[in-house]
Amino acid sequence: MGLTMLTRKRIVLRIVIALLGLVLGLLVFAQLKPGEADEPSVPFEPAHNAEITLPAELEITSKSCKGGVMAACYELGVQLASGVVVESNIEAARELFETACHGGHTPACVDLGLMFEEGLGVSIDVEGARRWYQMACDGGDPTGCSSLEFVGQGRDALENALERNAQHCEAGDLLACVDLGIFYGTGQGVVLDIARAYALYARACEGGQMLGCYYLGAAFASGEGVERDLNRAKTLYEKSCDGGELSGCNNLAAMLEAGPGESGEGGPVRDLAGARALYERSCEGENMRACHNLAVLYQSGSGVKADPRRARELFEKACEGWEGAACHSLAVLHARGDDSSSEDVDAARLLYEKACQAGFAPSCHNAGIIYAMGQGVEADFVRARALLNQACEGQHMLGCYFLGALHERGQGGPASKTLADALYARACQGGVALACAQD
Repeated sequence: MGLTMLTRKRIVLRIVIALLGLVLGLLVFAQLKPGEADEPSVPFEPAHNAEITLPAELEITSKSCKGGVMAACYELGVQLASGVVVESNIEAARELFETACHGGHTPACVDLGLMFEEGLGVSIDVEGARRWYQMACDGGDPTGCSSLEFVGQGRDALENALERNAQHCEAGDLLACVDLGIFYGTGQGVVLDIARAYALYARACEGGQMLGCYYLGAAFASGEGVERDLNRAKTLYEKSCDGGELSGCNNLAAMLEAGPGESGEGGPVRDLAGARALYERSCEGENMRACHNLAVLYQSGSGVKADPRRARELFEKACEGWEGAACHSLAVLHARGDDSSSEDVDAARLLYEKACQAGFAPSCHNAGIIYAMGQGVEADFVRARALLNQACEGQHMLGCYFLGALHERGQGGPASKTLADALYARACQGGVALACAQD
């Protein structure tokens, strides 16, 4: 059964996200010794026993998948589903996605949901799709959560959502205007149009939809696609917060904590008491980012009496809500044995990996180093490469540096001075002095 155009676009999009920097992607999960990749092809035997001959460039990915690297199983499944570098085989792709999903790699759960929703390699099963999307969402994958909203609406769900939001926005549904703005702001299903997205946010905000005010405030705070204006951002965050949008309260608190107005950047002057009060309000409303930020205040004693126990409680709450930075902070406490935590490298490793899965790149780096050094776990350079690659692609430049070192030494896969030098150069440009000193 062939892929629909919409499905192919969505799978290709996931390839871009998962394999950003393809020149690195096919080697990151390698566990071969130098010279073993010279064979032209390698047979791969999925569970249904239909032998598939893979091209040589996927050999290392296949071997890593068989070695238990779930990201490699997912990568291989994407290639078999899309038919870009190997003949399409949806059934084999599904089996690989199932393996990766049950192994904790949530993008595979999302693609399984898509397959069951659209009947690709299986009979259409809306409830089955919902279960896979739920697994992804429970694992902290926002795509899984958003897919739950549209499941069961058929192959044209994305197009229907766009049309529905456009119609509802035109009819005065301001939340639909915000949703439509998100489509245009991300280029999901439409041509990317930042200006149109901001116009839709402004329309919603002016009409009293606080989520629109929040997104518009974030635009002026970042300066992406619009001239940066921290004073206007502050005003919009205040409006959204006063209207009950807790993300606006959290971002306003962050501005008060930073105090950009004191350095002439515009925006508010520093007000730690005000920041704490807003973080408290947002955290009580289950905004996990605010819980983490509040924990940092209690940990550091900024604007409040230092309280390590309270900080830990807040980190734990936020981590349970899949706030990656909070899981990272908890991991650091376990690794150091600080604040009533006995030193526990294994607990730290698990928390780093959870934070990495939630998209917090520094944790990917720390987990990668643990595997590379064999701290509390058997050394696994293949896993270390995968984690350090995630860190590097997440713009954590130390991850790029240490990934380069593994490539240079041939640890976890074939040695490649060319790739190592490219990674060192990237890390150097990102401010890692050690990388600049490499030949």
